[in-house]
Amino acid sequence: MINSIQKILYILGTISPYSMIASACYGGQVSVNRCKQWFADMEVSERAINNEEILNCFITSVPFVSWLFIAISAILLVYHLCFLRIANKRLAPMDFFPEATPEENDDFAKGLGVTYFLPIIEWIITKGIYNVDERTNGYFLLAIGVIAVLSSLVVNKSYGSPVYMLVGYHFHTVETEASKTYILMSKRKHFRNKNQVRRVVRLFEDFLIDVT
Repeated sequence: MINSIQKILYILGTISPYSMIASACYGGQVSVNRCKQWFADMEVSERAINNEEILNCFITSVPFVSWLFIAISAILLVYHLCFLRIANKRLAPMDFFPEATPEENDDFAKGLGVTYFLPIIEWIITKGIYNVDERTNGYFLLAIGVIAVLSSLVVNKSYGSPVYMLVGYHFHTVETEASKTYILMSKRKHFRNKNQVRRVVRLFEDFLIDVT
């Protein structure tokens, strides 16, 4: 079974795509605004600018904090993708006897996946309707991220990860003969009967991976 630190890293991995996209969108908005001002200054001075200078303006105008969060998020995402392979190799499979057929439980993962695209939607909306200063925009995206983290830590009892859904996994609720309820992650989207699950790896106390 995985320890508490790895469990927290698992949760952070589920929201790492949001952090990456939000950081890129925030940095992009800041960069665009600053480069617009730079273009305006160049027009006033009537100095010619080349493509290399334009590219350099967009890259260097992205705040350092955006690059930092993108890098950290990328590391967490890579770890999250490698997590299952590491767990399957290090944790011993065990026999499993469910009381009933596992029930699909992908709802939280699907909902969390939608939040990944909120920064893009927010950029489109704020650009087309009203202007928001950089600090307010950053606080807004950070607030959504904090809510996503707290939701994943407190509400996400299904351990739903949109990242794992993208690589073919699905989440299910299953009860054992001892009336203990677990979350089962499997490559199967639908189970026809309970006998399709016979071997599992126990990742967390109430989270199993189907290795039948």
